[in-house]
Amino acid sequence: GGGAGTLIELADTDIAVRSIAVALTNPDAETSDTSGWTTTGTWEAETAEGDITAPHGGTWYFSATGATNPAILEQVVDLAAQGFTAAELDGGATFGASVWAASEYQSDTGELKLQFLDGAGGDVGSAFTTGEFGPNDGSWVERTLGGSVPAGARQARIQLLAHNNSGSNTTHGFDDLSLSLSVPR
Repeated sequence: GGGAGTLIELADTDIAVRSIAVALTNPDAETSDTSGWTTTGTWEAETAEGDITAPHGGTWYFSATGATNPAILEQVVDLAAQGFTAAELDGGATFGASVWAASEYQSDTGELKLQFLDGAGGDVGSAFTTGEFGPNDGSWVERTLGGSVPAGARQARIQLLAHNNSGSNTTHGFDDLSLSLSVPR
């Protein structure tokens, strides 16, 4: 087994990877608005609302505030334009995504979704999703996704979704989104 204190040696195996943060536009609402994002429903940058007394980090967080259900923040990232080669993306790349989320009022939930796209914007493989999470008491909780980048991917569509489960407004907060890719060396 690989229990505590056990050293596992891998002979003649090159498992080195290069992990790179993907540059996202305004991933933390610190522009005090939703610039860089396509919105469905009403979104704004908040400093506090309902059960959320402060952002996870910085001064602002994203908040869904309208009646649209789900409310969606979306951003498409061109991975090739950020320096990832086709060989890297198609050769066993993996990804990790993370967002901090909290319910402004205890009934509403959030979701992190990532869909890889080809160079023309068509879906490649199935979307990765956390499924709905929350609600909670306004405390920030990190939500993560990870997996393999499907061959043919050249872009990634990242979505933050706020789901209304009670009342007339969708109220969920998101902060400090990150995405990274790891590619074999």
